[in-house]
Amino acid sequence: MDILFATTDVAPYTGSSALAEVAAALPKHLKLLGASVALVAPRLRAFEEAGLFVARRLTPLSFEVAGEKVDVTVYDGRLPSQVELVLLDLENALGDRDALLTAGENDAARARRSSIFARAVLELAVVRSRQGQPVDVVHANDAVSALVVPHLALLRDSEPALRQTRAVVSVHDPRAQGVIARDAVPALGLPASFTSSLAGSSEGVTSLALGVQLAEAVFFPGETVLRDAREGTFGRNLAEALAARTGTTRAIEPGIDASRWAPATDVHIPAHFDPEDTSGKARCKGALLSELGFALEGDFPLAVAVTTLDESSGAEVLLAALPSIVATTEARVAVLVTEAKADTAKLDALAATLGDSVRVVKRPAEGLQHRALAGADWLLAPHRDEATATLARLAQRYGTAPIVRAVGAFADTVVDADATCETGTGFTFQESAPEALTAACQRARTGYGAIAAARLRRRMLRLDRGWDRSARVHDRIFRAFAAPTS
Repeated sequence: MDILFATTDVAPYTGSSALAEVAAALPKHLKLLGASVALVAPRLRAFEEAGLFVARRLTPLSFEVAGEKVDVTVYDGRLPSQVELVLLDLENALGDRDALLTAGENDAARARRSSIFARAVLELAVVRSRQGQPVDVVHANDAVSALVVPHLALLRDSEPALRQTRAVVSVHDPRAQGVIARDAVPALGLPASFTSSLAGSSEGVTSLALGVQLAEAVFFPGETVLRDAREGTFGRNLAEALAARTGTTRAIEPGIDASRWAPATDVHIPAHFDPEDTSGKARCKGALLSELGFALEGDFPLAVAVTTLDESSGAEVLLAALPSIVATTEARVAVLVTEAKADTAKLDALAATLGDSVRVVKRPAEGLQHRALAGADWLLAPHRDEATATLARLAQRYGTAPIVRAVGAFADTVVDADATCETGTGFTFQESAPEALTAACQRARTGYGAIAAARLRRRMLRLDRGWDRSARVHDRIFRAFAAPTS
């Protein structure tokens, strides 16, 4: 079985988004199950800055988009996992992800570049087929690569090499749907029959919904997120696309890449630990307190918030709750702001007011994010919505109790603990309000006692957060597509 995995993000090169984490792990596990998998991404500066070697092909991919001829240069390489990596140079635009695909572009330029990426993925499939390696499945991920699906639907009848190729879409971030304004739709190079009747409206076309409606299979990261999408939480276009589907639609919980995120082997943390010997976590906490400049005297909870500091991450709730959390729980709080363009003025002023109780780190390196999860007692995540719960799973992986709003994938991932931590895998609250977050932290403080905290920590460390089950579900569905039909 031959799979092309189309993505715009790959961890750790482009960050640690949900899509980036999946792209780094799922192809590797499908390969272990016997599939031939090539990960296809735009050629971004981050890959080469990380020292990833790629070799340029002499012959570019040539095709047309919206009536114009396009040549895309192809670069071949391999990830450390030995998964094949194919990088596509989109109109000789080597850059970072935002500059290449979204920020600073008008809708027509963004639509054109997204369609070029989609068509290049399919042209790569054609080349592989002509070389004796036909592609069974193209796995598109989120809004940009979802355009692979309509382009495949158009090409399948005229291109024999693609007639047996099936397209699937995984939705990691249903909020980012790739809306293309109506006056920019022609730049997609799709016929009016698609753009007017499928995932379209007077405002334009939603590329994610377009891919979802036409794909043979669609995957969401949890039952709650899938239900929310069907009920219109993420917009009418996506809900209508799901309602119009006739193929497979599944909720498949993603795993955690144990080669990168494992407290027993993590190269970024100062001491290792596991469910049987958790003593290393205390050493990780002491080292993290020292690294962040907190005082080492006293026994107090250490909380971290890994946040983009935007509305969806519940930034206002977090900032409003910080003074009362510090005052009522004696916690020290480290806020790691991962978004480069985040406005941190309010947070900086608040941290100055709270003095030695709060630290702010902007654009933390990957190693610090590992050390933060390994050393903290709590993860604060008051998100307004949440599609994947990646942060909560990572925190549990390191025995750090997530304190989250029970919304979206968080509701599927975190079971609320009782007062003595006899049950549960974290702490949850319902309302998007500072008082609700503070109350959850106060409950966690009650369970901070040595016996209760140790009980909860071991329970979280024993959770199965690996990729084995999820990868097998994907593999089974893909092989059903690839199986010959009578």
